[in-house]
Amino acid sequence: MVKELNTPHPQPQRSARNDTDMRDGDSAHGNPYEPAGDEQNVDSDTDISDTMTRDEALEDMTDALTELESEATPAAAPAFEPGLEVPIAEYDELTIPDVLEKANGLSKDELSRVAEYERAHRNRKTLLAKLERLIKASDAA
Repeated sequence: MVKELNTPHPQPQRSARNDTDMRDGDSAHGNPYEPAGDEQNVDSDTDISDTMTRDEALEDMTDALTELESEATPAAAPAFEPGLEVPIAEYDELTIPDVLEKANGLSKDELSRVAEYERAHRNRKTLLAKLERLIKASDAA
């Protein structure tokens, strides 16, 4: 014979899974469309006065862009003399590794012209830094 104990069963531990008051609305077990207890329920129909039309938004963006363009000052790049030739053929189509490969045999003056042309046109920071190192290395040699 089995003897029954008259002890009450312990209450299950509270969690968001078994207690709706603990759900925040963002949990995987709660309703994501239901705001949490401390959030305000926003009715989209009452918020209509806060919205703007597409034309108003476009006008605001245009005004902001115009303001930014007027504030922007172009970087002062040294003027590249149009008659001065770059000592590397088809320079504008080359990648940085290609330019560096062809720049290895150039003199200090030719490297300076390449750096000047790069600053005035594409202004690739990595390439300019490496060209400056090559120029300094040719000074030391």
